[in-house]
Parts: sequence; C-alpha cells; structure tokens
Amino acid sequence: MARLPAPRPEPVDWAELVQRLQLQQPFTAGPVPSRPLLADPAQLQQALINLLKNAQESGSDPAAIELRAQAAPGEWRIEVLDRGTGMSEAVLAQALMPFYSTKRGGSGLGLALVREIAEAHGGRLSLAQRPGGGTSVQLVLPG
Repeated sequence: MARLPAPRPEPVDWAELVQRLQLQQPFTAGPVPSRPLLADPAQLQQALINLLKNAQESGSDPAAIELRAQAAPGEWRIEVLDRGTGMSEAVLAQALMPFYSTKRGGSGLGLALVREIAEAHGGRLSLAQRPGGGTSVQLVLPG
C-alpha cells in the first residue's frame, strides 16, 4: 500500500463538508459544529467518503446512516453510524488490517486508508457494534 502525503491542515467548514459529502452519498447529519476543524480537507473528505460508502454497503437503509461530529476537550469525535448487518467480534478485530475484506470483490483498503489518514493527523479510528444492530465507526482527531 502506498503512503499518503503528509496532511496539510487547514480550517475545514463542517457545513460545506457535509454538503459535499451528501452530493455523493445519502446520509443524515447531526447538528453541524460551527467551529472549523483543522485537518487536510481532501484527506478528511476521502476518509468520510470511505466510511459512508461502507455504511451504505452494509445493507443499512440510507435514512439510518448518520454522520455526527462534536468537539470534545482537546479533540474532535466524528462518528459514522449505520443499521446494517454489523460485524462480528472476529471481523471487528481484523477490519482495520490492509487487504482484509468480507465483501465480494472488496480490496480491504478502505478502512486501512481511513486509519492511516487518522493516524497521520495524530488521531485514531475505532469500530464497534451498535446496540440494536449495525456498526459505529469513530474517527477521533486532535482538536
């Protein structure tokens, strides 16, 4: 897998980002933060496109796919939630590894790329089962 260029952080306006993402993928957005996030706009958009695409491919109703973003002390928490088929504990344990995929024809690079983007920004990526079914993916970036 090729390495990404180092992030070139700049202020990212949430409303504009959400609008661009909704042109590519249907989802609902929680309240949009007014404070901009300092991140590489292209890399952040690519990470969120990958997460939203995965949520859509999970079998979730598009109306049940949600993007949430909130500022916490010293960090940003960005979540993509779905109500798809979810992931077993075994799949969750391997899902962030490059070339691991449960999808027919999947490359296994989507989540690995998102993790690389998160880590390049000094953040982290985590996945969890949602109570009631589906998956929660949390991208945490420095604030």
